[in-house]
Amino acid sequence: MSNAPQKYDIGKHFEEEKDVDILLNVGQIAQNLLSVRRMTILLQWTYYILLHRTRMLLAELMFAMYGNANYEPDGDIILESTQIIPQTDEDCLDLVFDEPSWIAQKHRKIGII
Repeated sequence: MSNAPQKYDIGKHFEEEKDVDILLNVGQIAQNLLSVRRMTILLQWTYYILLHRTRMLLAELMFAMYGNANYEPDGDIILESTQIIPQTDEDCLDLVFDEPSWIAQKHRKIGII
């Protein structure tokens, strides 16, 4: 007896060549589905990495704008600071709208306006 692997002819078990074509098509479909699944996982991973980087950039932007890093867009980013900062978007807008009035009050006190 020989230990050499024997060639297996799958075609002899099917009566028509059409059956072999169907079997090969099923194999190709399975490969395509696995490829699509791998690509989906890769895209999901890339999405989460980009989302995390975007959140970190937002935190850095808030730090640059307000001199602190307590801005927490979703609660996952927690950075320490000793300064009081606006806690909501409305507070940020109040600071933007109030700043000219503060400047005007200072100018009134020194007689410019």
